Amino acid sequence: RLCTAITTSSPDQNNPQETVESQLLEDSLATVESQNMSDHCDRIMEHQRLDSNLADIITEIKRQGAKLAHSGPYRQYCLDPSGILFWTNPRYDEFLMVVPSNLQSQIIHFYHDDILSGHFSFEKTYKRIREKYFWPGMIQDIRTHCLNCIGCLSRKSPNKAVKAALCPI
Repeated sequence: RLCTAITTSSPDQNNPQETVESQLLEDSLATVESQNMSDHCDRIMEHQRLDSNLADIITEIKRQGAKLAHSGPYRQYCLDPSGILFWTNPRYDEFLMVVPSNLQSQIIHFYHDDILSGHFSFEKTYKRIREKYFWPGMIQDIRTHCLNCIGCLSRKSPNKAVKAALCPI
């Protein structure tokens, strides 16, 4: 976020040195950002191969190839050219990265508990995760995490007001 602010500030057009420095900064930040995304994708792909359920899906997709696009239990899964497993949702024409079971809690933590995430409600947390990722049982996992989050429980008041006990006159 800070990097975006730095790169979007416009350099002084009258100062060629500042323009060159600004362009170099933008280029280097773009390189770092793409490298971080590449590292992130490589990490996900490695963990996908180690997850027994996802490894079975990947093996089956590679074995059957294009036949899976129209039928079979894994018809909504596909591999991109680099080998990362995605879940396809034809209704919304989207491809979501499949998260291995050992990284699911980290994803939820990042989108709900992290200092920049804000401990938002289940709905907002789910929407943010659902924009990029998928795993079976994702809705229930996120709901359970948000309802049992210690930070949320300690800061948020109960929804129902407690009624005072009635005393006879």
